[in-house]
Amino acid sequence: MNLNKTENTAVLGIFLAFTGLIAALLLAICAKQTAAPIARAAALEANKSLISVMPPFKTQKSTIFNNIRFTAVFDAQGKLAGIAGETSVKGYGGEIKTLAGMNPDGSIRTVIILENNETPGLGSNVCVRKETKTLKSLFNSRKTSGNTLPPNKILDYYSGKSLDKSANAWQITKDGGNCPYITGATVSSRAVCKAVYLIVSTYVQNRESINSEFTGKEAK
Repeated sequence: MNLNKTENTAVLGIFLAFTGLIAALLLAICAKQTAAPIARAAALEANKSLISVMPPFKTQKSTIFNNIRFTAVFDAQGKLAGIAGETSVKGYGGEIKTLAGMNPDGSIRTVIILENNETPGLGSNVCVRKETKTLKSLFNSRKTSGNTLPPNKILDYYSGKSLDKSANAWQITKDGGNCPYITGATVSSRAVCKAVYLIVSTYVQNRESINSEFTGKEAK
């Protein structure tokens, strides 16, 4: 069959449209098939992160307050066991997603970084918990449950801290505050300090309102 230039262009156009339609259908099918497994994996990862910063709990509830995601955990008796706050602050390489676990009174239990794009060996040292393998640590690991997070001198500083309203308290020491920083990773250190402060200050200053989202009544 001989086709002129116009007819040939039309045929090619129809063929490309048909090919595009098939590709779109296949992508839609794949997306539908993988959506549930991806969601389950994300939920599992989120739960693992929550477990690492919270005491043992039975149930959990989440809410958004001032752009911070707060998750309350409850023990087997339904009593509030702790609150975790999640927020992102811009660091040197992008957003640093921070999760801070707190006791019901707002004091900090543990801080971990969920996501970061900081410079390896510099800003990443502020964000990443790495376990240093030594003969002693290998021996001691056999005696522990394995639930202890690897240390990080910047993140571990915040454990046990409460909201301090004194001037400059929640700034890095280079800026006249109390929070530690790593030389060469000042921006990353500032971002983590700011993120933790945002979480703790927002919760402490609005505790009754936030807790009422979980309990249905103002909790003190």
